[in-house]
Amino acid sequence: MWGRKSEEDNLYHELLELLQEGCGCLLCTLEERYARKYLEMMLYEMVNDIDTRKELTLSRGCCRHHAHLLAGMGDGLGAAIIYSDQVELFLQFIDREAEAGQRGAAKGISTRWNDHPECPVCLREREAGERFARALLNGLKKTEMRNAFAGGTGLCVSHFLRTMESVKDRGTRDFLFTAQRTILQSLLADLDEFKRKNDYRFRHEPFGREKDAWKRAISMLTGD
Repeated sequence: MWGRKSEEDNLYHELLELLQEGCGCLLCTLEERYARKYLEMMLYEMVNDIDTRKELTLSRGCCRHHAHLLAGMGDGLGAAIIYSDQVELFLQFIDREAEAGQRGAAKGISTRWNDHPECPVCLREREAGERFARALLNGLKKTEMRNAFAGGTGLCVSHFLRTMESVKDRGTRDFLFTAQRTILQSLLADLDEFKRKNDYRFRHEPFGREKDAWKRAISMLTGD
């Protein structure tokens, strides 16, 4: 019980610190961190684990995003071990397709190849994201967390909607609606100012906080 309480406290302080740093969407940041840690563990500790290799074979490896994240970690040997399975799997697949005697465009071949379970990193990232969202909602019962959230950049659209679906008390729900709305209004004002200063009549005016408003808008709507 003590261990669980300590873990919750650590997560609370991590959430608070990220909000105070202005990290963008808090839940995007935490999920990305988790995905990197999981991929590191996969490469350094699980690359020869039978169950892990089987799961990756069934899922056709990682999704595009997580595959490129894995490639950027610099562990060529671990990636080679994992993706030799995937190359062999695709070779077997096209051999079966060729033996089936299909002609022309081999209708349905894309569907057959893409009919597989979810990327294992996506699955675990989503599960971790649900835990992070619960921790945020619990943290918002405290004034310091509410102040940090209200002073930050809010949640991206996807995480805001998913988090709102988990809210159980009216006070937290009302706070999130109000805080997110205020953040969006501020972003919209920055976008308007950015557009105004791009007008030739006002190009002599230096950019302020609105200079990256378009980037923040994209992150808000699509996630970081």
